[in-house]
Amino acid sequence: MSSASEYRHFMDECLRWAIDARSDEERTSFLQIAKTWHEAAMRLEQSLGRVRESRERVEPVAHDTTKRR
Repeated sequence: MSSASEYRHFMDECLRWAIDARSDEERTSFLQIAKTWHEAAMRLEQSLGRVRESRERVEPVAHDTTKRR
């Protein structure tokens, strides 16, 4: 699985390409791709945060039930 930092690296590359673009159309395309990588990084981080939150809720309950046996 890719990490959010990898996605941000791709975003940074696109931003550098946008600076060196030969036309407004090319620049716009690179900026749109950079935006997409940024959104993907944000979604991945949010998703991982939700996974952590779920684990934090489930693990104490699971641990407690093993103590009772």
